[in-house]
Amino acid sequence: MVRTQLVFLFVFVITFVIGIVAGDGFRLANSYGDHMVLQASPASATIWGFGLPDYTVAVYFNGKLYNSTVSRGNNGTNWVWSVELDPTPPGGPYNITATHFNTSDVDARAALIDVLFGDVWVCGGQSNMEFILPEMFEAEKYLNDSVNYPNIRVFGVGRNISPTPIYDTVNRLNWSLPSPGTLGGDGYVFSYFSAICWVFGVEMYTYRGYPIGLIEVPYGGTPVEAWMSPPALAACGIVPKPPYAEEKSIPTRCWNGMISPMLNMTIYGVIFYQGEGNANDSTHYDCAFAEMISDWRFRFTNSPAQFPFGFVQLSSRMLPEYVVTEFPVVRWKQTGNYGYAPNPTLPNTFMAVAMDLGDPESPYYTIHPRYKVDVGKRLALGAKAVAYGDVSVRHQGPYPTRLLVNNTKHSIDIEFSNGTELLHLNGYHGFEIQCNLYPMEQIWLQAPTSPDQPDPSSVQIQMSGPCGGDSTIYHTRGVRYGWRDTPCSYKNCAAYSIVTKLPAPSFYIPIPDSDSAVYTVWVDDVLPAPLN
Repeated sequence: MVRTQLVFLFVFVITFVIGIVAGDGFRLANSYGDHMVLQASPASATIWGFGLPDYTVAVYFNGKLYNSTVSRGNNGTNWVWSVELDPTPPGGPYNITATHFNTSDVDARAALIDVLFGDVWVCGGQSNMEFILPEMFEAEKYLNDSVNYPNIRVFGVGRNISPTPIYDTVNRLNWSLPSPGTLGGDGYVFSYFSAICWVFGVEMYTYRGYPIGLIEVPYGGTPVEAWMSPPALAACGIVPKPPYAEEKSIPTRCWNGMISPMLNMTIYGVIFYQGEGNANDSTHYDCAFAEMISDWRFRFTNSPAQFPFGFVQLSSRMLPEYVVTEFPVVRWKQTGNYGYAPNPTLPNTFMAVAMDLGDPESPYYTIHPRYKVDVGKRLALGAKAVAYGDVSVRHQGPYPTRLLVNNTKHSIDIEFSNGTELLHLNGYHGFEIQCNLYPMEQIWLQAPTSPDQPDPSSVQIQMSGPCGGDSTIYHTRGVRYGWRDTPCSYKNCAAYSIVTKLPAPSFYIPIPDSDSAVYTVWVDDVLPAPLN
C-alpha cells in the first residue's frame, strides 16, 4: 500500500513539475498554458478544457478544490469541463492542477505552472494590429527592454478561418514571457508579436503596476463582417453575397475560427484596429462595428458585461491632400456617426486618432505606418480614462461642442470642448463647408480660416463660394474637418490640444435651417449624423 502511494505521488509530482497533459480525451483548452495571465478580481477567472463523458475534473488552486462534470459542449460534439475560480487579486506566481477521474479511475492530471493574475487584454483587427514589433519605429528600444517586463505575458492566436464555429484556438504563440525572441518572431512582417499590442501592454503595466496578459488575435486584409457572428450580421441586415475574392473576407469566418474559441475565457477588455478592409464598401460599417462590439460583449459570457473596448481610427495612406476616398467615411462610421468615443452608441469605448500618423516612406506600403508607439500610447490614454476610470487623464483631442453661425459676416465660429480646450493651430487647412445649391445640389467647399481666433478654444471659418454671398437661396448645410484620406503629414494637422498634444479627430456637423442672421448650433443636438 505504501509503495503504491509513493508511486502515485511520484507520477503526480512529475506531472505537476513539467506541466504535461496525459490521458486520451483530457486536456486544457489551447488558450491555457504555463506562464499565462488569468483575469484578476473582481472578475472570476474561468479555466476550461476537454474530457470524457461522465468524468469529473477537479481543479486545485490556492488551497481550494473546484469540481466540474464533463458535459457536452454547445456545438453538440465536444465534451468539455469548466470551473470558475474565486476572485483573485493581482499577483502570483501560482501553480494550478487539474485531475480527470470517474468513480473507478484517476485517468490523467495536468498542471499550469507560473500563472499570474492581472488584466487580460485581447488585441484584434487586421494588418495594422498584426504589424510586428521589429518593423515599427523605436523597435530596438522596445525589444531590448522587453526582458524587463516579466510580468507582461503574451499569447498569439493563429490565423484560422472556418465556415462554422470551432471550439479551440490554433496557437501561433503559446503563452510566453517577453523577450526579443518571443516578440520578434522570425522577422516576417506579420509573424508575431503585435507592435501596438505590446506598446499598449507596457503602458498598462507601467500604469497599473501588476501583471498584464496580452492576447494577439488579428488577421490582415479582413473586413469587419469577418469578425461578426451570424446574429450580429442579421441585426444589421447584412446578407453574405458571394463570390468573395478570398475566404478570409467571407462574413463570420474569423469570428468562427479565432474569436469563438476564446469565448469561455475571462478577459478585461479589447483593443481593435480594423477598417481598411471596408474602405471599398462601408455601407453598413456604422451598424456593423457597433453591433460587433455589443455582440462580443454579450458572447464573452465569463467576462464583464460591458468590458472596455478601444479602437484605432484609421490612419492615412499618404495620398495627395486633395484626394477624397472612403477612409474619412470609415473613420466617421467607426464612431457610430458621432466623431468621438465613448458615446451613446458606443458606451465604454475609447478611440485613438491616427489620421496624423501617416508614413510615406513605409517599406510595408503606406497603408502600414510604422508609428505604432504613438498609436499604442494614445490607446493607453483612453484605457486609463475609460477602462480604469481615471478622471485625471485626458484622452481625447479637441472636439466641437458649439457652432456660432453668422450669416451677416458669412462666418462660423467653431468652439471646441465647451471652451475649455486651448487649441494649437498648425495651419488653417482642412475645414470645409457644405453649400446647398438650391434646390437639390450640394457641394463641399474649402473654408478659409481666419488667422485671428475668436478665443483660444475656437476657430473661425469663412463661408465661401455661393454660400459666402448675400443670396437667400444658397445655404450652408454643414461643416466638416479632416475629410481626406491624408489630411496632413506626420503630426501636422490643423488643430491640436496645447495641453495633451492630441489631435482633433475628423468631424462632420450638420447645420439646421434657421431664419436668424446669427444663431447657435449645439453639436450634441445634431448628433449622431449618419452620412447620406
